Amino acid sequence: MKLHRGIEAGLLFSVKPNEILLMGGNMELGSLKSVIKINLADETYVWDSNMKNERLLQKGVKLKESIFIFGGDFKDTFEKYSTKDRKWKDHQFSYN
Repeated sequence: MKLHRGIEAGLLFSVKPNEILLMGGNMELGSLKSVIKINLADETYVWDSNMKNERLLQKGVKLKESIFIFGGDFKDTFEKYSTKDRKWKDHQFSYN
């Protein structure tokens, strides 16, 4: 399996057996907001729901049915992805 374009520095998350998500990254044109769902058993991929913001060198964590993406943009935001609904929510940090 080969993706049709080179992507660097994206995050990978296992969401189901034989399925991973590749989120964000970098290409010649700049940072990405794309999400690619990769099926390892079939060696296929499809484009999934994009993140709200383009991100490069972002960090993330998976907790239960949610994936949280932090940094990699020029705003004080993080995004929450529901692996159940396959939808994104944008959040703003508040400082106390």
